[in-house]
Amino acid sequence: MFARDLIWKFLFFICSIVLIFGVVAWLVQDLRKFQWQGPELTPSNPILLVMALGELWRAYSGAMAWAAFGVFLGVALLWIAFEALFRGGPKHIWLYASSRVASAAVMGSAVILLAALSVRGGIQSGILSAIVLLGLWLMVSIAETLVRRNAMQLLAADLLLVLGAMGSILGIHISLTAAAVATASIGASLLLQASRPDQFLAAAFLTLVAILLWTIVHSYLLVVRYSTIDIMRGNVVDL
Repeated sequence: MFARDLIWKFLFFICSIVLIFGVVAWLVQDLRKFQWQGPELTPSNPILLVMALGELWRAYSGAMAWAAFGVFLGVALLWIAFEALFRGGPKHIWLYASSRVASAAVMGSAVILLAALSVRGGIQSGILSAIVLLGLWLMVSIAETLVRRNAMQLLAADLLLVLGAMGSILGIHISLTAAAVATASIGASLLLQASRPDQFLAAAFLTLVAILLWTIVHSYLLVVRYSTIDIMRGNVVDL
């Protein structure tokens, strides 16, 4: 399962890159039709450049917004499809797909609601919203795992053991994800500040290593989570 999980993530990455480049190519092709109706644009006249960019934005902001939404939706559908096919297999593909859609809907709605409350309430509301969101993510992840492994009976058999085991694994997952995000952010910052090719390559290598390590750890912890639930379910069935 571990190797299969890495394979579908690699395929997902390739397909996402193709999708993004395809949309960008379409946008560039569409933007070539734009014609500035005014004096000749020169770097020495920044006011005209700003006016031209403003007109470009007014003309193509809708297309750019729809393109961004299309990329987001396409990437999300690719993730759901690959995950359901490779993790669930033909027998459980709809179970895995529907559980991912349900969990994404719950978390997405919570993010929108808590973000709106945080904007109105200030920094304290933001901290409280982050804590609530973290707790909700833990509950959704546990429920999703139990549903996918057909082990909802574990909640009645030994609730505290399930919460303790899943909480520990997901806690490690959060910690390592935070470390990977921090490392990738440092690499991205170094990419923007690089002034020589060797600096650029070093920063790019650091970013890629962080993403690769996070992908491997994520797949490994998923296998650990599913295996833990399967073992606990077997013990309950034996009893």
